[in-house]
Amino acid sequence: MIGMISSDRAGGLWVSRLNGGLLRLYNGQWEMQNAKYGIQAGVTPRALAEDAQGRIWTDAGQTIGVFENGRRRDIKQDGPDIGRIGVLRAHGDELWAGAARGVSMRANERFQRLLGRSGERFEHTTGILLRPNGELWLGGRGGLTVVPAAELARWRADPAHAVAFERFGVLDGLRGSTEKTGGVSSVQSDARGRIWFATDRGVHWIDPDHIPRNPAAAPPAPSLLAVQVDDTAMPLSPHLRLPAGSRDLRVDYTAPALRVPERVRFRYRLDGVDDAWREAGTRRQALYSRLEPGSYRFRVIASDDAGTWSPQEASFNVTVLPAFWQTGWFALAMLALAGALVWLFVRWRVAIARLRVQRLYRARVGERERIARDLHDTLLQSVQALMLRIESSRRRLALGDAAGAEAGLVHALEEAESGLAEGRDRIRALRRDEAGVDDLETAVRALPAQLELPAGIAFALEVRGRPRRWRQPELGEVYRIVREALANATRHAHASRITVRITYALLHTLVEIEDDGCGIQDEVVVHGGSEGHWGLPGMRERAALCGGTLSVQALATGGTRVAVRLPRWRGFRR
Repeated sequence: MIGMISSDRAGGLWVSRLNGGLLRLYNGQWEMQNAKYGIQAGVTPRALAEDAQGRIWTDAGQTIGVFENGRRRDIKQDGPDIGRIGVLRAHGDELWAGAARGVSMRANERFQRLLGRSGERFEHTTGILLRPNGELWLGGRGGLTVVPAAELARWRADPAHAVAFERFGVLDGLRGSTEKTGGVSSVQSDARGRIWFATDRGVHWIDPDHIPRNPAAAPPAPSLLAVQVDDTAMPLSPHLRLPAGSRDLRVDYTAPALRVPERVRFRYRLDGVDDAWREAGTRRQALYSRLEPGSYRFRVIASDDAGTWSPQEASFNVTVLPAFWQTGWFALAMLALAGALVWLFVRWRVAIARLRVQRLYRARVGERERIARDLHDTLLQSVQALMLRIESSRRRLALGDAAGAEAGLVHALEEAESGLAEGRDRIRALRRDEAGVDDLETAVRALPAQLELPAGIAFALEVRGRPRRWRQPELGEVYRIVREALANATRHAHASRITVRITYALLHTLVEIEDDGCGIQDEVVVHGGSEGHWGLPGMRERAALCGGTLSVQALATGGTRVAVRLPRWRGFRR
């Protein structure tokens, strides 16, 4: 059974048999070409075509093969990429191929694929014909398609160009669809220039030079039918206002055409969204979703079956109202709020800096007051007592009591030495005033050596919780409180054991100093200190500077507990 027939310029006739095999009739002799060209037994070429150079082209599965100089060469790389080849057609130096996935043309040893407007790929092409005037006619399941010569020329120069085309189908009297049965093109022309097209319902022809067109003077003018917003019908108006939060806009339109209304095509655009016209084809509906607040203009035009677009258009204006958070005043309010927050943040930071400076200033003033108190408690009181002793000894000498005067002078010298020693202790304490580190534990461990505690006093440091890094001036103030408490326990309470306990809790930090000395009098605790002594008041002032509180308690077992409580957010580095 014969599948495909083609001739070559040498006078040979090529025949493809459906039961497999490729033959050539030359000088009255049949020659089997399978072994010569490496064709497997049972393989039947589906398409054959001779080009201007005398080469025979055939299908090779998903690509194309060529018979030349007794050899076969398959084009595997840079092939047509249109699937299984169904039809081949040579025209001058061009080789055209049609397949289920489109149409491709080979020129200058390269294939380029033909694409049409609106994404048309010319699939299931079974027939290819190039007329002498340059028009391209394609046959396929969609009907008979013609591409103008000017569009084809633009596509040859620019392979990315999507060609305009005209299609004839059922509305033009074409019946049936093409069913591919071999490699012969389903589109052919006769000597009179008519185009013949074969389908499963018969054979049709059309005279491309005498195609009847719409005699109307102008293409139909489009008109609007309905507008819906979120499935709610809206009244037609030249100025349509959509409520805030509208999501979907649907516009229905049409165009009057009495001859072939199904051939009327439409284009539409929404100014402000679309940069160019949208090809709607015969669809009479436009859809838009998620329109931003603003002003738009919808426009639609129509064309008749001759492809002439109407100069008139149907249009209306659309305004999408903004939600309150999309308005300008809301943006201004947010900007003002952001400015206010920045201003408050700056004020807060300035207030913190001012508070820190004030705290440092108060600490310096408090230190001067403490020094004044220390001088009053030591030097001034010692000098005053010394003066009283000397005055008493002078009076005894005047009364002739030499022994009493001598005893008074001895006591005066002892008090002078005691005051001098206490003054040295105070000066030494002042020179060792600063902790010098950023953690309280290290500073407290060094206190016994700095204060030169007697060897008989047992000192212990306990730390509970996760230690934190302190910052100045809080570290210095707490350090001075602990030092003052240790000095008091040594000098006044005569303690034999002193324990410092630092507790880092979730919301606060607690520093406790306990001793087993003689304790503290209740009236001193009630009044916050004793007359003429400034130790406890100074410790309270330092705790207040750190934002904390100081408590002094006499233990039931004897001894005293001094506790400083600070909030967690005061005095620590982040």
